[in-house]
Amino acid sequence: MFLPRKMRGRCKIPIDKVCVNRAKGVDVNMILGIDPGFSGAIAIYDPQTNDVIHVMTIPTLMIERNKKIKRTLDFHRLFRSIAEYAQNTQGLRAVIEQVGAMPGQGVSSMFAFGAVAGAIEMAVVAAGIPYTKVPPVTWKKALGCTADKDGALLRANQLMPLAVQHWTPIRGERDKQDCIGIAEASLLAYYGAKNLT
Repeated sequence: MFLPRKMRGRCKIPIDKVCVNRAKGVDVNMILGIDPGFSGAIAIYDPQTNDVIHVMTIPTLMIERNKKIKRTLDFHRLFRSIAEYAQNTQGLRAVIEQVGAMPGQGVSSMFAFGAVAGAIEMAVVAAGIPYTKVPPVTWKKALGCTADKDGALLRANQLMPLAVQHWTPIRGERDKQDCIGIAEASLLAYYGAKNLT
């Protein structure tokens, strides 16, 4: 039995309205930042305006398995979204956080996390987007972020003040966990624009 997860953290503006039209031939080199995991997010950063022009949380579904409700990745929506970004944004490059096992996590949760990270990377590859994987310690140190999650929100506010609305909680639509994922995805894209050009 499939129960769709409430869609939170979505941008209200369709991607084709905010990204560069390929017919115009304008080379903008926008950056797609991806914070993998069930509570991660995807953000498109425009280095010319220092603004985040589109965000979405990692798409998931709630399914019933063994009489328990479990969260799983919505592979189709993930791929369709990333393919749409590639089609509608000229010069798009991606920066994906390089993830690994963390102490204290269970075997099944690490397996699920790895599957999500692999699916995200494969969606980027299938869409033909060039990408770089960056360890969290590298981009956080380069941007002056603290290790705690609230540090990402603070630093995103400081570096991209025009985009604060994307990682501000909205009751019933976007909670603090969503906002942290969006802020980290935005910071990854910012890091890519400043350090990987």
